[in-house]
This record gives sequence, C-alpha cells and structure tokens, in this order.
Amino acid sequence: MSDFLKLLATAKQLEEQNAEVYEIYSEITDHFGLMQLLRALRTGIETHTKALGRFLDHRAGDLEVDEAQIQAFDSSIYEVERSFDAAMEYRDFLCMILQLEGRLQSFYESLLQVVLSTEHRDIFRRLAADQEKHLWLARSRLELENFTTDECL
Repeated sequence: MSDFLKLLATAKQLEEQNAEVYEIYSEITDHFGLMQLLRALRTGIETHTKALGRFLDHRAGDLEVDEAQIQAFDSSIYEVERSFDAAMEYRDFLCMILQLEGRLQSFYESLLQVVLSTEHRDIFRRLAADQEKHLWLARSRLELENFTTDECL
C-alpha cells in the first residue's frame, strides 16, 4: 500500500473511531440536543467514510501526489487522546467533539498539500468544509448550554 493510501486509510479510521464514540454516547445520554448533534455528526461521518472508501477503491491509481509532502506528513499529530467513559460530563464530551472534529479538519486540510490534481483536491476541500460544519454544530451546542470554547482548552 502506498504511503498516500495509508494516509487515506488513517483518515477513514479516524472517522470510524469518532462514529463509534458518538454512537456509544448517544445510547447512554438522555440529552435531546446532544442526541441530535451526535446523529448529525454520525450522518456526516457515514458520508465521509463512503467517500474515502470509494476513493481508496477506485481512484487511488489516478492520483497525482507530492511525494515529498507525503514523506513529511506526520499523521500522529492528528490523533486525539480519547479518554472517553460513560460517566463523562456533558461539557467535557462536547469539548472532546471539538478536538476530534478539529483535528480531522486539519488532517483534510493537510491532505490538500499532498494531492496535486484540482479534481482530487476538491474532494479533500469538501471534506474539510464538512468538518468545519461539524465544528460549528458542536460550538453552537456549547453556546446553547452557556459553555465557552475557552473551557475546552
């Protein structure tokens, strides 16, 4: 597997890990607003994992990539410590969502530096834009609960 395909597989894995955490928390929370947020995030993740899967299956051979950028790419900086547990406080969980979605947005934005063709860059640009929407949803939920993003630092 080429180094770029490994990066795509990492992105798909990060998406799937987020979906798993969101699924678990949605099953144990009785907070209606949070359930709606998690449902929206999981729907976005499903779309992303399908797109990444199709990309991995069908377009990988057509890619023009910057090999030097791939070699310099450090995917470990996009990992978030998932200290998730069922007793996690609501605010802390929202903060974790911000971290998870923000790191994935940065990952997609970094992939823009790797992919050379405009058509393929547009795919990663859309994925990054979707992540920005996810962040907006999570920030909005924080604000509705009278929390601030400063509390997440």
